[in-house]
Amino acid sequence: MVCTSGLTCFTQTQKYTSVLGLVGFLFSSMSFSSELSSSLEPDFEPGFGGFVQLAVLVSETDSLSAVTDENERLTSLTQNAESDSGETVTLLGEISYTLANRQTQLYAGTPQDELVEGNPLFELGVRHQQQDGTLLTVAYLPKLPGFDEVWEDPYLTGAKRKTSDSDTQGMYVSADYLYGGPLSLRYTYAVLNVDVERSGQSLMNQPNGLSAKEANQLRRDADFHQGELSLTLPFSASLYLVPAMIYTRADADGDAFSFDRYGAELFLVHTARSIELTTGVAYETSDYDKTHPVFDKVREDDQTSAVISLAVITPFNWQRVRFDAVLSYHDRDSNIHFYDQQDVMGMVGVSYAF
Repeated sequence: MVCTSGLTCFTQTQKYTSVLGLVGFLFSSMSFSSELSSSLEPDFEPGFGGFVQLAVLVSETDSLSAVTDENERLTSLTQNAESDSGETVTLLGEISYTLANRQTQLYAGTPQDELVEGNPLFELGVRHQQQDGTLLTVAYLPKLPGFDEVWEDPYLTGAKRKTSDSDTQGMYVSADYLYGGPLSLRYTYAVLNVDVERSGQSLMNQPNGLSAKEANQLRRDADFHQGELSLTLPFSASLYLVPAMIYTRADADGDAFSFDRYGAELFLVHTARSIELTTGVAYETSDYDKTHPVFDKVREDDQTSAVISLAVITPFNWQRVRFDAVLSYHDRDSNIHFYDQQDVMGMVGVSYAF
């Protein structure tokens, strides 16, 4: 299942958006699983298996609300954000153990399909391949990307803002290729806890500043529920389309940060011998519950994303070796300038399967 959803679209501090699904129809008589015999599908050979990947990631972010070095100190909440870039070398991968029944697999790590779509989510889970072609997955997500740090008080001006650690975790259940057909379903639950929450406190002692009640509307601790429906539609043995729709509900301690989000996404996947090319676009709109007390308006966001990835399997006839390159772009256009954000991320990696 093409799944960028994971949990990357859950809050205002995200850096990358998630895959979505499409309300559609069932092809109950089509045996679809055989059409997707690519390197991204789980291998159910008994025993241990997996892969390890050495990757280089580069990114650039323009945002006043996200934690970046270039925007640590603000003079105004309406100023333009300074671009912040960075790079890192990381080791990714997955290890799995398949039972003798060739149907049940325990795994830990980052699934290959998440890497292809620019979502390095670490998972602990179990997969089960049913006789009818359905692939069931239950997974725990102990840490979500993009949520390591937040600003204690994002609205502080005239002084350096301090960062706070945040704790994020979640779980999901999915049913891919139901009854051997193209339909896939997924439900995700996640929680966000900010260690030091001081949102709006710098504005409380100012003339016409925030009241304690208004500051409480800015609390970011939240529960998230996400439902996804997608179809994987083959045009040929080497070309298939994955439309999707997704709905996300955030119930935050502060009503100004509770929202409903609706989105749609479209992926096109082409495989040719040892080459896999994936392109995708997504659009999401978010409607928040209550007026934001700092900006005196109800927040509304429109988000667009695009990703393209290229995989070369067994380059130069090197068995078990795979090369990946991913480029993604994300733009959030908010009716509150403070929450506008643009992100560009690139990754190249070499992996070895075992």
